[in-house]
Amino acid sequence: MKIDRKELERQYINDLKSENATGPRVEINKEHGYKIRILHRGDKLFYQEGDRAMICDLDIDGCAIPVKSIKKWDDGTKITEEERDRIKERIRLYFLKFQDGSHVTFF
Repeated sequence: MKIDRKELERQYINDLKSENATGPRVEINKEHGYKIRILHRGDKLFYQEGDRAMICDLDIDGCAIPVKSIKKWDDGTKITEEERDRIKERIRLYFLKFQDGSHVTFF
């Protein structure tokens, strides 16, 4: 049986969306309706906005995120430039608040 990576990621995202984890690596912003969580050992970042979510690449040591990894929502729709800018700003604020004032770089 072949493993469908896209389906596994979709299931993983659904699990993260329904999870109510808290801690230093999780921000749930109820006022603006989004959630950010660093995953694994700092190589991925989960972002949820309303019903939609995505996972992008992250280099936690260098506080860097490749912009090209912020590309699609879990429902398959492409993330627009406006959405990407909003996501980047929220991630930037997350790093300032929860990661000892670190500045994240998008490349």
